[in-house]
Order: sequence, then C-alpha cells, then structure tokens
Amino acid sequence: PNSGEALSLDQLVLDENSLLKLSEQKFRAYHEVEEGLSLSEDGRFFLPETGFFLANAIGFKEGKFWVIYIPYEIGPYVMGSTELDFSKEELSGVVRW
Repeated sequence: PNSGEALSLDQLVLDENSLLKLSEQKFRAYHEVEEGLSLSEDGRFFLPETGFFLANAIGFKEGKFWVIYIPYEIGPYVMGSTELDFSKEELSGVVRW
C-alpha cells in the first residue's frame, strides 16, 4: 500500500476464497439483502452462473482495503457503485499488508 505500485491479485491476496466470502457478506449488508435469500433470487444483481465474484477494482486507499463494484459490473447503473471497505483486522491473513 505504501508504494502505489499496481499488483496482480495473486500478489495482493493470500486467501481469495476468504476474501470472496467476506466481500459477499459486506455486499449483502450494504444492499440489505434479506437473510436466507440468495443474491440471484433477490433479482437486483448481475451475476454469472458461478455466482458472486470479486470486483475488478480492489486495493488500498486511506488505510483500508477496498473492493469497489462500478455501475454495470454487478448491478444496473441506477444502483451506482458499491464500495466495500475492510480494516486490517478484518482481513488479517487474507490480504498482504
């Protein structure tokens, strides 16, 4: 995070499955998806057959780790961007700090 250098996902993320699960939890909370309802059943989101996915825009900003879904990446334009921020403690052992 200090150098500003662009890193590949495998250089940045230690445990991609854990990051995916944590991101989905925050995503569901951010969009107030009912518990027990899948994201595809919710009907508001664009999901591939494989289901929830990590955004293309991920990285460090303002001392936090961010996962940012831009309009049309996972939902309609009217939904706007979805910006999920994580503290260092939340991603201990998941992302290289």
